[in-house]
Amino acid sequence: MHMKLRIHRARTIAILGALALSAACSASAWAQSDAQARQSVQDHHLRAQLQGSALREQQRQQTSRTVQQAFKDTASKSGLQQADQAQYDAYRANQRNRVNDAAAHPVQQRAVKLKPLHPASARSGS
Repeated sequence: MHMKLRIHRARTIAILGALALSAACSASAWAQSDAQARQSVQDHHLRAQLQGSALREQQRQQTSRTVQQAFKDTASKSGLQQADQAQYDAYRANQRNRVNDAAAHPVQQRAVKLKPLHPASARSGS
């Protein structure tokens, strides 16, 4: 009888261990997929910001070209071209900084804390 009880306890412990391991693996997989989803959202948001900035920059450049064409004076055109180049350089630096910041700060995976299946007091009564 004692042997059957020991075998039953060993099986129960093995099953509980397998369940705990399965729960840990599931929680880890969930945390990874959650982090991947958050990273995907962050990437999408960055792309949308970059595309919006690119469109605004294209509009600004077109306006600048139109204004430059209105001036006949080469000194005025030269001044506008220098200002336009400075704004373009600032735009490029801003885009580069956004990309670098996103690369330097990826979405962090949250640590998963698992609770024991049974309190310690229940296990000590064996």
